[in-house]
Amino acid sequence: MFKTILIGTIILACASIAAAQSDYKKFEFFGGFSHNRVDTGLADEDPAFDDIIDEREGFNGFEVSATGNLSRYFGIKGDFSGHFKNKTSPIPGLPGSSVEIDSRLFNFLGGVQIKDNSTEGTFKPFAHALAGVAHARNSVNFNDVVCVAIVPSPCSPFTESETGFAAAFGGGLDIRASDRISIRAIQVDYNPTRLFDSTQHNFRIGVGIGVRVEGLDGLEVLFALGAGLGLRGLLVERGQLLGRLLQHLLVDLGLGHQAVDRVEHGVPLL
Repeated sequence: MFKTILIGTIILACASIAAAQSDYKKFEFFGGFSHNRVDTGLADEDPAFDDIIDEREGFNGFEVSATGNLSRYFGIKGDFSGHFKNKTSPIPGLPGSSVEIDSRLFNFLGGVQIKDNSTEGTFKPFAHALAGVAHARNSVNFNDVVCVAIVPSPCSPFTESETGFAAAFGGGLDIRASDRISIRAIQVDYNPTRLFDSTQHNFRIGVGIGVRVEGLDGLEVLFALGAGLGLRGLLVERGQLLGRLLQHLLVDLGLGHQAVDRVEHGVPLL
């Protein structure tokens, strides 16, 4: 009798632990609009702290991210964003002249995210710390008035670009709209970059839509992303081999027998 009670208690405890460990979304994908206040005039030796706010331009663009949650509160995040600005300005002292500057800033970042990823609750605040690289490109083009004024000097468009260190420290608030969909009400990041021998103190703000998936759905999304990058043929060709390698992982992660059946029968996961 005692052994029966003990075994039953152990089974219930293990079931509770397993439920607690799996009661959160394993994958999260986000995409949305992003506005970046890009620092365009503050150099390291600039003594005026007010310039951190004043000397900047508004760049509009996008941000996408993917997060793999290792636990209910901790995840590994990859983030990619692009911001763009096209500006035409007159040249002082030269009537009718103008210079057009097309600027682009890309961030490729990775790091950690802290968030309650449980399936319960409506408001989901989060914080993240990301680091990686930024790539900036500025294309400059002069109009005909400028070209005539500087003849015989060459007058052709030119482009400057550089890749350097970047980071993003911040967070925001997601509002859970359904089991899978959430609305990112706000995201605010301090986005420092090190480009062109100076440090830029950028601040980005974003809103958008988040999609949370788990189990096999998450793997299929990753396969779909690979297909979008032109890897579909390779993935389909190697589907059975990859499936065999993942078979034990699928079972360990509790992704269900349906995925295993598909693997055993040689059905690609795509």
